[in-house]
Amino acid sequence: MLIENDPTRLSPALHAIWLEVCARVLRERGWHLFLTQTHRDQEAQALAFSQGKSRARWGESWHNLEPALALDFAVVSDFTKIPTRRWSMPGAFDWDERKLAFVGRVAEQCGLVWGGRFTGVRDLPHLQGPAAAAPGESWHALSPSGREARVAEEIASRHSQVFELHPRKNFSNRFPSP
Repeated sequence: MLIENDPTRLSPALHAIWLEVCARVLRERGWHLFLTQTHRDQEAQALAFSQGKSRARWGESWHNLEPALALDFAVVSDFTKIPTRRWSMPGAFDWDERKLAFVGRVAEQCGLVWGGRFTGVRDLPHLQGPAAAAPGESWHALSPSGREARVAEEIASRHSQVFELHPRKNFSNRFPSP
C-alpha cells in the first residue's frame, strides 16, 4: 500500500487550481498547504473505508481515478515536522476547522468542490473537481482524457462565473479553453 501525495498523480486541471488555491491562501492568510493524499490505490482505499475515513469503496472515490480528481490537504503548522517520506510527526499539521473551512471556501471560489459541504460525513480536508458528467452518463466510464476535459471545462466555467460576480477582485484565469 502506498500513501500517495504526488501532485503529478492529480489531473492537470485539478493540479493547476490546487496551485492557485495554495497561492491565494498564502497571500491572504500566510498559511502553507500540504498535499496529504492524491491517488489512492485499492489497498489504501480499503483501509480508508474500513477506518471510516471514507464512505467509498474501491472504484467509487475520485481518489481512485487515474489521474486523481480528488486531493486531501493539511495546513502546515511546523515545517520541521513535515514528512520526508510517507508519515509526518505529530504537530506537523494544523487541523483547526476554521482554517480548513477557509481553505475550502477559497477552493470553492476557484471552482472546486469542498468536502466540508458533503452531507453525512463531512470531509473538511478534501477537495475534488466538480461533477461534470452529463445526465445519465457514468463518470467512471469516461476515459481519463474525457474526464480531464470535462473537469477543465467545468472549472474554467466556475472560475469565470466567480470573476463575473466579483469583477474588482484580481482572479487570473489560468485555464485554457477546452
